[in-house]
Amino acid sequence: RSTSQFEEESKMAILSSLILSLSLASVAGVHTPEGIYSGKRSLRNSPTEILAQAFRTTKNGGRSIPVVRRESLRKQMWQKGHDVTNKTGAFRLLVPKGFVQGGENGVHKTIIKDYMDCQYFVPVSIGDETKKDFLVIPDTGSSNLWVPSDECEDSGCTQHTQYRGSALSSSPKNTEYKTGKSFAIQYGSGQCAGSIAVSTVDFAGFSVEKTAFGLAEQEPGTTFISAAFDGILGMAFNSISVWNREEFAKDVHSKTIFEGIVESEQFPKDKQQFSFYLGSEGKDGELTLGDVNEDLIEGTKDDIHWVDLSSETYWQFHVDSMSVDGHKAEHLEMIADTGTSLIAGPSLFVSNLNQICFGEPNPEMVDCKLKSTAPDVTLNIRGKDFVLTAQEYIMQWDTEGKQCMSAFTPMDIGNQQLWILGDVFLRKYHTTFHFGNKQLGFVKAI
Repeated sequence: RSTSQFEEESKMAILSSLILSLSLASVAGVHTPEGIYSGKRSLRNSPTEILAQAFRTTKNGGRSIPVVRRESLRKQMWQKGHDVTNKTGAFRLLVPKGFVQGGENGVHKTIIKDYMDCQYFVPVSIGDETKKDFLVIPDTGSSNLWVPSDECEDSGCTQHTQYRGSALSSSPKNTEYKTGKSFAIQYGSGQCAGSIAVSTVDFAGFSVEKTAFGLAEQEPGTTFISAAFDGILGMAFNSISVWNREEFAKDVHSKTIFEGIVESEQFPKDKQQFSFYLGSEGKDGELTLGDVNEDLIEGTKDDIHWVDLSSETYWQFHVDSMSVDGHKAEHLEMIADTGTSLIAGPSLFVSNLNQICFGEPNPEMVDCKLKSTAPDVTLNIRGKDFVLTAQEYIMQWDTEGKQCMSAFTPMDIGNQQLWILGDVFLRKYHTTFHFGNKQLGFVKAI
């Protein structure tokens, strides 16, 4: 196809669902306040065990916590012989009609999320006098925190840590209570629904009082049963938060947890940032708040390449061009999303991209031998090239090198041209999300 055809067709579609990728990990040498924790983690470490490693304070006053890797639900199912090639667990946030400004039929218009391939998790604690620990997905593609409630009897809830929703009162005079508001999360095989509560949330050594969060009271279907995570920790902007609405009392913090940390002045203005290092080759990663860990990047902080956000909803930014094997598309809008593993984009564009790389539009599986021959894919971001090689965008599922898949997934929804850069990209390029400056910073990870 000609370059003009490639560019034209790339403009005809949009994105819908985001997915995470593979792998199981062990840890060696995670720093804690007491020293070094060494040894392999079991597949199902409890949040309490992970929290015991706590956080460490960086030399510039930031806080770092481990980002734990787990085998994805999709890979677990695949290893047991289930057909998972077209199975998704897509989530869409819903709330009652009239509750969300700009909503249509009660639907809050946010990007659909698919956590079937989730891989990276962090610990949080919820509660005032008695705290409960949870393992959650740190998701820069959404803006709300939710965990299972003990009022949920579905297997998807009971197989995970549950919050004591049954013990909460409805009186805002208490330090933690139910608000009387509800929410719902639509996914592939059913609907997760629940109520919105208020309590104190602790994250990476920071504490945010009177924080609104979701208590899931229904989790039907099979998606949650084997999932390694308890809930979701949204780290995008307050503008897409489902429960940032005027119905809440004025003293309730209904924004994202990171914005709560910022507003409570637990960060100086120039430190209003967080950065992700997503470990590879069996290593866990690290989430650093208020600083960048130079031990995890090539060069120094001065080598970080910054780009302004084009929207303060998701962490959205402008990409000058995408190039592959002589073809080039320009002026793309992308979202840096830690809650996604692959790279999702407009279906016709991705079909062409896969055709160029693999010889067919959207293969379910690809020949692993193409890792050595398929062309590089290059993103030009504010004048600087960021390259993904075939070794990086071809995902291997087995140890023998016989089962591989493309990291480029086609999905369409709505009327916006958006791409999602998930862990395939963020694993290679350490990413800093600067809330204060409304910028993203990229630099090659070690």
